[in-house]
Amino acid sequence: MKQVRKRIGSLFLAFCIVFTMLPGVAFAETSDVDSGTPLGVSGEITAFAALSAEVASQTVGTGTAEDELNLPDTLAVMITTGSVVTVATDSDASKETQITVDASAWTAEPEYDGNTAGNYTFTPALELPDGVSVSEGVSAPTITVTVEEADAPIYSRSAITPLAGAAVGTINISQQPTPTLTVAYRESPGTISVEATTTNGASITYQWLVKNDSGTSSNTGDGNNTLDIGSDYLPGSYEIYCELTAEGCDTVESERTALTVNKANYIGSDSDTIYVKSGTSTSNSVYTLPGLPVSDMTYEILSNGSNLLTDVTAPKRDETTNWKWLLTFSTDGKPANTEDTITLKINGGHIYDDSIFTLTVKALEKFPVTITGLIGTNNEYSGNPQTGYTGTPNTGGYIGELNTHYQGRNDTSYESATSPTDAGEYTVTLSIPNEADYSGSADVDFAIRKREVVVKPIIYTIMQGQDLPIVDNSVNYSGFVSGDNASNSISQWAVAQLNVTDSNTPGESDITFATQAELEPEKAKNYTLKHENGTLTIQAATATLTLDINYGGQVIDINCGTNDTIKLVYSGDVSITSADASTIYCKGNLVINGSGGTLTLNYTGSSGMSSALDVQNELTIQSSTVNATSSGSGSDMFTSAIYGATDIIITGDANVTATATGANSNGIYTGQTAIISTTGTVAATGAGVEHYGLRANNNINLSSGTVTLSNSDTPANLYFGTLNHTGGTLNGNSPTSGTDITANFTDPNFLMAVREALGKVADNRIYDTDNFASVTTLNVSDKNIENLSGIEYFKALTSLNCNDNQLSSLNVSANTALQKLICRGNNLSQLDITGLNALTEFNCCQNYMADESKVLGFEGTWDGTKFVFNPQNSGTSTYAITVNNGTADPSTAAQGTTVIITAGTAPGGKQFKAWQVVSGGINP
Repeated sequence: MKQVRKRIGSLFLAFCIVFTMLPGVAFAETSDVDSGTPLGVSGEITAFAALSAEVASQTVGTGTAEDELNLPDTLAVMITTGSVVTVATDSDASKETQITVDASAWTAEPEYDGNTAGNYTFTPALELPDGVSVSEGVSAPTITVTVEEADAPIYSRSAITPLAGAAVGTINISQQPTPTLTVAYRESPGTISVEATTTNGASITYQWLVKNDSGTSSNTGDGNNTLDIGSDYLPGSYEIYCELTAEGCDTVESERTALTVNKANYIGSDSDTIYVKSGTSTSNSVYTLPGLPVSDMTYEILSNGSNLLTDVTAPKRDETTNWKWLLTFSTDGKPANTEDTITLKINGGHIYDDSIFTLTVKALEKFPVTITGLIGTNNEYSGNPQTGYTGTPNTGGYIGELNTHYQGRNDTSYESATSPTDAGEYTVTLSIPNEADYSGSADVDFAIRKREVVVKPIIYTIMQGQDLPIVDNSVNYSGFVSGDNASNSISQWAVAQLNVTDSNTPGESDITFATQAELEPEKAKNYTLKHENGTLTIQAATATLTLDINYGGQVIDINCGTNDTIKLVYSGDVSITSADASTIYCKGNLVINGSGGTLTLNYTGSSGMSSALDVQNELTIQSSTVNATSSGSGSDMFTSAIYGATDIIITGDANVTATATGANSNGIYTGQTAIISTTGTVAATGAGVEHYGLRANNNINLSSGTVTLSNSDTPANLYFGTLNHTGGTLNGNSPTSGTDITANFTDPNFLMAVREALGKVADNRIYDTDNFASVTTLNVSDKNIENLSGIEYFKALTSLNCNDNQLSSLNVSANTALQKLICRGNNLSQLDITGLNALTEFNCCQNYMADESKVLGFEGTWDGTKFVFNPQNSGTSTYAITVNNGTADPSTAAQGTTVIITAGTAPGGKQFKAWQVVSGGINP
């Protein structure tokens, strides 16, 4: 245990070091600091106070225990802080102050052994207060302890001298340190060094010392003959020199380097401007001066102006403003555009030079405001007006509406207060109205891109040898919006052309264009046409292979083209067994069809590359009974009894059994999709880990039949792939434990979109256990949807876009995670968004709601940007119609008469859904 007197001595020593080595920091308003409570500090340690020579270098005799050494419990440090809790300084400025930190332990290198002579270097383990860290490049001081033989005299290092008459050598200094160095605070003085030799060949020990202007010396450096002088010396005068010692030589000192550290130039804020209303007298206006980084820096008024200022008081600080510097002044009512300047001196304190701060006071008719917070948006043409920006304008002290003006940019001609609809480049200017006491504006550039319309020929597939299709006018146009279509937007129609002259060669070829389409001039400003080639696929011709009960059982190897289709027709019982290769191998497509009997295939070899039935393209089994057994084994995923490189289709009244008896093998494997729609049965058994009864790299589509799956080694490995179970029976594993909710999605167009969002295909059933939680964004705009029944299952939705549909009602109160809801351009007369507290963007314009009260549960403010209600569609307009058959005169039309009518153009691209003949006329 360290002795109590040593601990007290160390604390006292650290206190003395702090207040003798470093110029003192003057604390503002020191009377407000509770001297009995340690200062709460957060910041970085920028310097450690040097240890005294007696502590930094100790010599002890053999047998001295570690707890007998003088190892201090605390170290004094200089800390630069961003916040001194109980010191009266500007809280947002950095400051330097002096504290002590605990040294909880000292670790020796090498490990200390008081019974072994040698040098030991002790490094402290620090316990830093919360929020305090050590700056990069700053290290704590170390202590060197020299253990000498017990019979050697024990001295402190600084007092070691050879016994009288014992000196046998001399230390000769050949190069002295630089005599003078001058730097500013926080500048590094660089390095100094000393060169020396001994006449007796003894090694030299170098100890650098620094003496401050109070005369106190302390050790520094790392024991080398070169000293890297740090940049953490406070302004003042210092002497730095080196003490050289060697065995058998008298101690010598180097010449002294005079280090002068000057105050630094203060580079903080040196000017500012404030504004007052012209013609209006103000009193006791308060301006908050920029914060000062050090607590002993102060402001002092040099000049209080003469034109606008009538009374200026000295700057002050008080507790209510967290010790900020405040300047209070008054002004007369003065004409606009006059100004005056208050000049203040910044007293730099112990670290910085003095400097000047000027505050200009200007009288203006309007206060200038910089409008911020706007972000330009570049969007695609949609047929709707676009504001061109997002964000909430920040207008400083001005509160009120802003004027909006749109101007065309570059080649775009446009000027209006109304936001543009057509594609082009624009600048929107938001400005403060002239009648306000403020002035200011902000320009935001944005662009509306032309919408791309894809022009593409229809895709054709024919069999080899068939007549080529006529493709001239078989072209689709996709991408038009807002009532535009090919009929009213295309001036020259595209003409497609084939690039083959016959269908004798299987494969794919592009359908290109003999003539490309062109837009009507009025439409060309908003659309561009992208011509994409179509495809003509010529499927390979087929060949038929017939087997009967007289077949000898030889292996069948069909080395056809990869796109060829081979039909294998058997009658009666046919059996093929092989130990050397797959019993049936087909390089192309294979279709198996039986007319009674069973096709038995048995591969008895061990190779994982052979199967009972091996098809390198698509395999189809129609109305056949096929038993396939394979003992092949392997580690890859392809090993199987029945193998199809692309799709495997089992249809008709087929009965298929596939059994893998070898290790690590699938019963049935398909590289793409397994399609099972049979009135018969499928039984597939796999073996081993990562192999399955039925493995499909894509989907397993089961719509009818009975499928039984198993794995002889791993019962859990029944199937692999995405299961789309729309009918039939699956034994061995339940496709879902949920409830079929398909009927809840009553709109067929919305049902199609839901299947797509859930990764399903047409006719797939939907269950309440499907992965609705994975769907956070749903865009079903412009899909002719009349209702969103079932939307309540999408609990995780954060964004829903259902604009430009035929919705007459919408309730999304169950979708409480929604942040964005766009439902404009529907037929809504009421909308329920109760509970949608997370909404940040909501647009329900162009509907048929009488007023905002028809939006139930809305808690926001209709700001026209993030929350948009108007303009609404009118629910009372009557549109012109032409009666082609029936009573042509609306005034005499008989009630209940059936007529054929042609509607005029409805607004916003809408469609009339129903008409009724009523007494007195025909109304929509």
